[in-house]
Amino acid sequence: MTINLLLGDFDRLAEAPNGIPKLRELILQLAVRGKLVPQDPNDEPASELLKRMRAEKQRLIAKGVIRDRKDLLPVVSGEERYSLPGGWEWTRVGLISRVIRGVSYRKHEASSEPSADMLPILRANNINGVLNTEKLVFVPIEKVREEQFIQQGDILIAMSSGSLSLVGKAAQADRSMHASFGAFCAAIRFSPGLDLRYERVFFQSPDYRRGIAGSSRGIGINNLRKADLLQAVMPIPPIAEQKRIVAKVDELMALCDDLETKQQAKRAKQIALNRASLHALTQQNGTSIATAWQRIRDHFDDLYTVPDTVAEL
Repeated sequence: MTINLLLGDFDRLAEAPNGIPKLRELILQLAVRGKLVPQDPNDEPASELLKRMRAEKQRLIAKGVIRDRKDLLPVVSGEERYSLPGGWEWTRVGLISRVIRGVSYRKHEASSEPSADMLPILRANNINGVLNTEKLVFVPIEKVREEQFIQQGDILIAMSSGSLSLVGKAAQADRSMHASFGAFCAAIRFSPGLDLRYERVFFQSPDYRRGIAGSSRGIGINNLRKADLLQAVMPIPPIAEQKRIVAKVDELMALCDDLETKQQAKRAKQIALNRASLHALTQQNGTSIATAWQRIRDHFDDLYTVPDTVAEL
């Protein structure tokens, strides 16, 4: 589906069962496939951006901050998941970022109560599209290495879960935090260059979720390895197009939010009308049963488009 078709059918698609969540997925999918905004031949190609990002990665390797991974080779023919527009490039996540594993600690070292010498730790339950700070645990600050402090732009990943649909779920830190993350999580920290908001778009996209789901393995618990993230392939647009993509995604997501609010109001009104109609049908309040049923029958298609009202009927 192209963006013009999407915009032309936006309201109709939103009204379909589970329509708005599906619309959000479609917006993200079009975004990372280069179909959400037009390309500009004057944009600097992504290949130049990737050269700078790889150079920064090599600088960190030379300083001993990270180790060299000889197994991280360029994306070869056959690994591309789909065709990209001109100016875009495929790359491995590990060629332009580093993956940092979370803090290991023993159960007796953790507390549910904060204190001056303890640091909050985010876990898989805190990652769900966005980061939340519910049900944090706190561990001694000396357990946390400097690189494990959450930095703005970090993509936090749930590395282990009993549910295949949850392993690999991701959320981006919108600010640096005096906090870290647990051993069943990891952070992807990209070299400078990408638009941080484009990183967020990719790691929320169905293409990322499908790709990473095939990497998880385990019996009872599904696990991702650090190598799975490093070897994952990612489409990179020119930096100027990244900014246009993010602006369009934000615009369309705001439209989804507005439609969702209107649908919720309509749903509440339908439920209230349904209850009032059924009350008139079942209570002797001066309205005959025939009249009350006639009212329900005449408006049946309006009253019973919401599953919650069917049980009442």
